[in-house]
Amino acid sequence: MAVLFTDGGLTEAVSRRPDARLYRVEPDGRGGAEERAVACRPLRAVP
Repeated sequence: MAVLFTDGGLTEAVSRRPDARLYRVEPDGRGGAEERAVACRPLRAVP
């Protein structure tokens, strides 16, 4: 899995595994955390 950040923001996530999952974890403003799934683009095999 690879994650690309541009100017401090998440731009893209890619993975060689089609079932890979990435989760972004951020403060929820109440002292806890919130997890959000981020879509991952599958990488193509190069012939």
